Formats: sequence, structure tokens, C-alpha cells
Amino acid sequence: MRLTKSSALAWLVVALAPFLISVFFLGQIAISGEPERARTSAYLDITPMLIFVAIVTFAIAGSFISYAQRSPTVPSSKRTLWSVLLLFGNVFAVPVFWFLYIWRPLHSRRAP
Repeated sequence: MRLTKSSALAWLVVALAPFLISVFFLGQIAISGEPERARTSAYLDITPMLIFVAIVTFAIAGSFISYAQRSPTVPSSKRTLWSVLLLFGNVFAVPVFWFLYIWRPLHSRRAP
């Protein structure tokens, strides 16, 4: 799989967007200063959106796991480890994996 810098950056933004959206909306509700009953109603209002974000997050994790299993930049001895980390530690593992196995190889490949 050949990636360009712009497609690699877009993949990172798409991967981090669900987490950032969830934090933003939950933070807005938490600091709204509204009574407990209104906050509970707000949580119920955004529940479908949070479920959608969770589904998208698993789809994105699947894309990273697929890349980890097929990419020649990921050592074969670490593919299973990265697959498990990407599935269970998604928010923390995706930026590290992206930098080590997607971004860094792009720079080393382009260097003269």
C-alpha cells in the first residue's frame, strides 16, 4: 500500500476525529452549568451520536489493523502485538502506530 503524505495526514485526522468529537460534546455538557435533570436529557440526546462514533472508531481500528497485517513496514514479529494494541488501546495506540509505521517510512522513502 503506497501512501502519500497528504493521505497519511488525512488518515490520522479521520482516526482521531471520533475521539475529539466525543470529548468536545461531553465536555460541553459537563461544563454547561445546567441542572442535573437537563444534563441527563442532554446525554440522552447525544447517545445515538456517541454510538455512531463508537462504530466508526471500530471501523477505523479495523483499517489500521488491516494495514498492520499487510504492510511491509511493520515487522512480522510485531504484527499481532500491534493488532491487539490497536483494537484495545485505540486512542493511545493509533498515533504511535501512525508515526512509527506510516509517517516515518514516508520520510525515509523520500530522503535522497
